[in-house]
Amino acid sequence: MNKSELGQAAEKVMAFLDDNHYGKSVISDNRTCIARLTEYCKENGCGYSPGIAESWYLSVYKTLGRQQKAAFRITLIRIRDCAETGHVRAEHTFKVTGVLSGTLNGELEEYISCLRGKLKEPAVMGYRSSCREFLLFIQEKGAASIRDVSYDMAVSFHDANDANVYYHKTHNNGRIAGLLTYFHSKGMLPYGFTLLFHYLSRGKGAFWNDVGPQVAGRMAGLERDGNSAPLEKLLEYRDEIVRIHKEYGYSKSVCMTFNKGIELLYLFLDRYHFSYRPAAAMLWFCSVKGHMGKESASIRRALLLAGQLHDGTGICLETFFREKPSAFRNLPEWCREAAYSYEALKIKEGWKRSTLDMIRSCISRFCNYLDSIGIRSYGRIQAPHVRKFNAEDRHRTMAGKNAYNARIRHYLVYLGEKGYLGNPMLFASLPCKSAPKESIVVVLTETEMERLQQALHDGDNGISLRKKAMLLLGLKMGMRGSDIVRLRYDGINWDTASIRFTQKKTDIEVNLPMPAEVGNALFRYITEERKQKPGPDIFLGEKAPFCPVSRAVCREALDSALPDRNVPGSGFHVMRKTYATGLLRNGVGADTVAEALGQRGTASVHRYLSLDEDRMRMCPLSLAENRIGGWDE
Repeated sequence: MNKSELGQAAEKVMAFLDDNHYGKSVISDNRTCIARLTEYCKENGCGYSPGIAESWYLSVYKTLGRQQKAAFRITLIRIRDCAETGHVRAEHTFKVTGVLSGTLNGELEEYISCLRGKLKEPAVMGYRSSCREFLLFIQEKGAASIRDVSYDMAVSFHDANDANVYYHKTHNNGRIAGLLTYFHSKGMLPYGFTLLFHYLSRGKGAFWNDVGPQVAGRMAGLERDGNSAPLEKLLEYRDEIVRIHKEYGYSKSVCMTFNKGIELLYLFLDRYHFSYRPAAAMLWFCSVKGHMGKESASIRRALLLAGQLHDGTGICLETFFREKPSAFRNLPEWCREAAYSYEALKIKEGWKRSTLDMIRSCISRFCNYLDSIGIRSYGRIQAPHVRKFNAEDRHRTMAGKNAYNARIRHYLVYLGEKGYLGNPMLFASLPCKSAPKESIVVVLTETEMERLQQALHDGDNGISLRKKAMLLLGLKMGMRGSDIVRLRYDGINWDTASIRFTQKKTDIEVNLPMPAEVGNALFRYITEERKQKPGPDIFLGEKAPFCPVSRAVCREALDSALPDRNVPGSGFHVMRKTYATGLLRNGVGADTVAEALGQRGTASVHRYLSLDEDRMRMCPLSLAENRIGGWDE
């Protein structure tokens, strides 16, 4: 193709744009592209060909803005069309020619008139072009009014324009979404149409409809059951979930993901005329979660929180939703009734969550073992079965094994009392294999103390003020980690420089003097890091929802200050041991140390005396006088 033929093709492209009333910005971009391509061919002494045009486009691609990249690309496609066929091919017009019916044309003009005065005229013309294209499409599908549009029509329109460049398609979707939102406000369309094109613009199409016929059939079956709610209620759940998470300081992206998950579910349910049920929501999620990528976990949580609101239990931000059922929930059928009734009894007795989890784990091990050797009834359990389980059940320590055996023993007692066992004395088949022991007291070495002091007073080491305050409470006041994380505002008396609290382990109330160093660290943490977050607890999590922390955070603080320390069996409690040992080494009496530690007697304090090497050397025993090691000869 020679240069004059390039000019002829360019004239046809520009005439096409003018005839179809394209906006000034589109015409300007097309004219710029043609002028620059013509100049390129002139400088290189070559005629036009699709290959030449592609080479030029690639040479200038990095210098173009996002809009120009898309505009230049479609201009080159249209030039190729005119060079090959003499006109722009239909799939590259982004227009549907035809005449709108009176009703649809009136609805279009109503919407366009409401835009005038809000937008500039070129933008209004762009809206007219995009919306007219959509209305002509649904007219061809049988719609006589905007009221007749369906989800299938809208998705088909989106898919039919799949060849459009992304930039143009996104603009089109936004304009059509505005049209549908306007007529929803007039009561002519369901709420779902205000969301549809927003999510179609994400590039994955209507992936929320990717539900197989078997799953769809199960959902249809749920429609015959109760526990349903209208879709408007689902939107109320969405608003409440987002409101609570914003109130507790969750990031904007988390709230947007929660919002997205519930709105996609709404689109699916509205498309197939289903009401809302938590069970149907999870069926839908399991079918489409493969399309959701990294957002799938957050969307699943949003749906489960909506289920909590639907069931009337309210939202608890600390709730952890397991994706897989626990072993206790998957017990063999024959043992579930007794196991679950025992669990309910322990819950009623008020045991803590950690203890209940331990009980569930013990029962699961025991029952699954019995099932594996062919026992299908509690009445068939005999003493050899229990002893064999005990022999094969592996643990890292005898103390751990004894802890499991003790709980299984209690369960066997319960089964015997309820008449499940043929032999109610089976509990005696599990022995106690853990004897009391005296462990060696481990304290921080001098080197570790020096490094810890440096970490506490260095302001540029990345250790948070919260961690420093926790470390000082343990090191300077001997507080346990379980008491530090439960510290509340009303327990600190700034006037008397003291801290009053009830020890979690012993249930003894203590009132300890607060060193100035500790008070300063607490004050800095409260005013600079914690600030005005709600709640009476002093130590809160660093991320939303800013709940009280567990004692594991104290261990994390020690690991941050002494990252190279690796002493098995020695955690944050080493701070308390170091504090008590330091008092003894400084000549403080055992009674005073016990009082400082909040202990009723001095028995546990005596364990630290062995670490006072200087005073131990002052009272040695004679081996000869005590006839030890043959020294009496």
